[in-house]
Amino acid sequence: MSLCLLALSCLGASGAIFDLDEKPGKNCTVAQFRLWTPDGSEPLKGLFILLAGWNGDGRGMANHSKWQECAQRVGFGIIGCHFKSANTQTRYDLPENGSGQILLQAIKTFGEQSKHPEMEFLPLALYGFSAGGQFSCQFACWKPLQVIAFVAVKGGVYILNPGASVDRIPAIFFAGAKDTEVRQKNIKKIFEQERGANALWCHVLEANTGHDAGRSADLARPFFEAIIKMRVPSRSPGRSGPVNLQPANESHGWACDLKTFEIMPAGSFRKPKRDSAWLPDETCAKIWQALVKGDASLPENGGSPATASTSSPQPPPASTAPGAPSAPAIAAPPSYPQKAVCAKAVDAFDPANPSKQLGQFMAGSELIIEGKDDASGMLRATFKQPNGGEIRALCRPGDLGQ
Repeated sequence: MSLCLLALSCLGASGAIFDLDEKPGKNCTVAQFRLWTPDGSEPLKGLFILLAGWNGDGRGMANHSKWQECAQRVGFGIIGCHFKSANTQTRYDLPENGSGQILLQAIKTFGEQSKHPEMEFLPLALYGFSAGGQFSCQFACWKPLQVIAFVAVKGGVYILNPGASVDRIPAIFFAGAKDTEVRQKNIKKIFEQERGANALWCHVLEANTGHDAGRSADLARPFFEAIIKMRVPSRSPGRSGPVNLQPANESHGWACDLKTFEIMPAGSFRKPKRDSAWLPDETCAKIWQALVKGDASLPENGGSPATASTSSPQPPPASTAPGAPSAPAIAAPPSYPQKAVCAKAVDAFDPANPSKQLGQFMAGSELIIEGKDDASGMLRATFKQPNGGEIRALCRPGDLGQ
């Protein structure tokens, strides 16, 4: 086991970062973690646990400015996880087989090293993509009393333990409208089964996306914030032991009609529950509505969703001169510099020798795109390291959604 304090400042909210390598277990060959804690000596109230897809490195997600700002608002820390399994027979996404206990040990070690002794008792909110989403769901089945809520993004296999009280844990299950039919069916099946039994769960069939994280985090963060207010005591537990989480009240939430995309207070929904998604407030419901419709922009602070759809671009404005011909639509060139967040691991190439790969930026890393390299056609990107240093590299535009 090794641990290192990396930094006291990041691109997002101000805080400290620690890295930790734990001894692998019987269902994982790699177990690495990154902790971010906000500045100050106040005890933490909980932890966000963030995971990437199968064998993916999610440690960089702890560096994401929006996750840090969210964590700072609610008094949470963040742990980004990197698990690997040698094959699909010994899967790390089944935490009860070893990887879950390794995570709990890492949390305890981080608490000692970061001078947050309350950490081992803190409740958890888990967010994961693909296999990371499967881990999040299975962890909630394994340790339901420690989980505030979870968000499972486009996983393919979910196994609920008989008798587990996971159905009373608020959750979101994402599926991609362009993902495989098998994944869509598996996700819908588990949702309908448990929602019909009164689970406080939400189903999101995200328009215009396949097997990728899409805009899931843009709903996950306000969802977690609302659930934390419902379930987590206002004071940190300190060293007194596990937190007694409060039950979420279904009647205080909002219902989302899965067929009509209408949203309404939960008490106003008169159809079978399996036909509705549950969310804690109107803000989350409006974001859900925008995601399933494929709106180009998401509502902020509960505002009305944008009406423009990414699949139906708006026509250019008509000329004001009577009888004048319509001007062709010309896409405006992108403006630089601009920020980009790696949705997956992104290949980094040497600016002096574009054919030479330097390595990869981890999923969740925030890059500053300086502009286009005319010689190679790639984008000039800068990664600001937590210690103040910089890494400059070239990246393929498609990898950064450009």
